Amino acid sequence: MITSSAIWILILAICPIILYSYLVYKLAPNKFISTHRARRYLVLGLLSPMLVFLIYFIFPDWGEPKHTNAILSLILYAFIQVGMLEETIKYTSFWWVGKERISEKYDLPIATMFYSMMTAVGFAITENIAYLIQAQNNCAEIHEMIRLIEMRSLTAVIAHMICGVIMGYFLAKSRQVTDTIFLKNKINKIKYIFMGIFWASLFHGVYDYNYMLPMHNYSWTFSIIILIFGLIIGKFIINKLIKQSVELRTYKN
Repeated sequence: MITSSAIWILILAICPIILYSYLVYKLAPNKFISTHRARRYLVLGLLSPMLVFLIYFIFPDWGEPKHTNAILSLILYAFIQVGMLEETIKYTSFWWVGKERISEKYDLPIATMFYSMMTAVGFAITENIAYLIQAQNNCAEIHEMIRLIEMRSLTAVIAHMICGVIMGYFLAKSRQVTDTIFLKNKINKIKYIFMGIFWASLFHGVYDYNYMLPMHNYSWTFSIIILIFGLIIGKFIINKLIKQSVELRTYKN
């Protein structure tokens, strides 16, 4: 049975994500980003964690650290088993929506980045709900669930969005490759796509690895430092892509 408390917790889990996305959207000049297209990326982003669950179902040991060396085990787990897996799935979702769109190649760089971020936003919303369900199944108290969502809204959600911005930057660059030689053009596009997945996975892995280390008293402090660093990078990326988009729009007009 759905209770009013559960509804408010669900709203608390989703609203900050929508607010963060809106703030990024408002940074871009008017009509540079299509909200209609953004919704399509958001919807598939919402569904994308099911691929993570599928991987865990097919490979039950994938979600557990494997190496005998404790530090190396955590590094592999944070950067490969979690970070790279989730970022690859986010890219797959982004690619799938783009594959169904005829006008994808006309997206401005800032729009490409925003759609990548919206895929990450959808992933973060579903992940938040999954954590809520898990907490409820473990008979967590209401105040514990609220604290969980507050923590995730202030840290994990922002981390996912930063990963989306980082990946979106390289995806935008992949669409700006205009080499006349077909093979060279294709190789450079693929190079930027892999760079996007790699750097997003690296940031994701650093964030997760911080929480896996046995120094819980400092994890919150380090996570804030990591996120501030990521937000600075994100702001630089957004400003750069806006500038490129303005130049392209002016050139076309």
